Amino acid sequence: MRCEFVEVLLSDYADNVADERGRRIVERHIQLCCSCRTDLLLLQRLAHQLERVALLPMGVSARMPRYQYELERLLLARERARRRRPLMAVAVVLVLLLEVASVWLVLLLAHGG
Repeated sequence: MRCEFVEVLLSDYADNVADERGRRIVERHIQLCCSCRTDLLLLQRLAHQLERVALLPMGVSARMPRYQYELERLLLARERARRRRPLMAVAVVLVLLLEVASVWLVLLLAHGG
């Protein structure tokens, strides 16, 4: 399943409110997808931090901008990494093509061709 579809389910899964089908989909997907598994861990960590903030005395809300900044920084880094994925795939394909071409050229020259 594509990440875009699973991302919708991650928040419910992290909050333990996803239905059985949603849980199965997320669990299957995060076994294969490192990016969504990381997103899930971040969501779970954020949920845990928010629970802790709710239990703190008044006046602690001054810490919230720091949490917001950290969350925005992590989401921006994730988005940048996703944009680089296609470029990495192109680079891998080009390297493989160069390897195949070099092997082909060596074999061609070895056979006098």
